[in-house]
Amino acid sequence: MQSDHRVIPALFLCCGTEDFLYPTNRAFHQFLQEQDILHAYFESPGIHDYDFWSQYLAKMMRWTLDEV
Repeated sequence: MQSDHRVIPALFLCCGTEDFLYPTNRAFHQFLQEQDILHAYFESPGIHDYDFWSQYLAKMMRWTLDEV
């Protein structure tokens, strides 16, 4: 049986600590760490809205350009 070795691209994750998805994002971050999957994870106060996302948009763009 052959193994299908696929490259997982690095991931950028950010989540507000008041976001309803916060526990899920923390668990996913932990899973990625355990699997040694390259990723950037950020959390800070905020909810699941544009105000929070706009804080990280420039960071994500810089990070993405550095990863390419």
